[in-house]
Amino acid sequence: MKITSLQSVEALGNLICYYNSDLSYITYFHNFKNGKITATEYLRNKKSGFRQFLIEYKVARNVKNNEELMLFTKKWVLKENPLDVDKFALALKKEGITQDGKIMTSLASKILFLNNPEIIIPIDTLNKRAVGQKLNIYSEFKIKVDLFIAENKNMIEKYLNSVAPLLSEVEVNFKSMNIGFKKYRFTRFVDKLLWTKGKIKNNANQALRPDPHG
Repeated sequence: MKITSLQSVEALGNLICYYNSDLSYITYFHNFKNGKITATEYLRNKKSGFRQFLIEYKVARNVKNNEELMLFTKKWVLKENPLDVDKFALALKKEGITQDGKIMTSLASKILFLNNPEIIIPIDTLNKRAVGQKLNIYSEFKIKVDLFIAENKNMIEKYLNSVAPLLSEVEVNFKSMNIGFKKYRFTRFVDKLLWTKGKIKNNANQALRPDPHG
């Protein structure tokens, strides 16, 4: 599944627009995980706190109690496998943290993304649509994303190289973080590409639907 130059440019603009705020969310999570800020400070920070992250990433409605989710996440990433999104999603259901006792894979992936942003690409409706994934199973989604990357790697690197100086200017403010910025840039751009392609597919499908009032 090839990406076009126009899609790459749109995704690149999206990457640049949110690059600073994404890194800020990641920094606050790691500061909380490492005991540099209190649970209350992390939960309530209006700019980059946990509650604000859930709202901006559109998963707040999937959670019964934000603080309970936050504290459980910290325990999970310190003791369990922080890369196993499907296992974490199931654990959230078993703990009764998710609404209506459902398995919320998108929620799980977006939270674990904060812990391992160089590796985890969140799954959501548009990203799934981009790669033709129907079920909310992250392991299956990851396989398709890896195929997408393999097919488009040269173009991805070409466009990332074109804005490397701009991204570096943002990264200067986060040098204290133990993040492999080169790898992080790559995964975030892939996420934006999938979102862009999924949005285009979604709009095309909606345009093909018959008008019930016609």
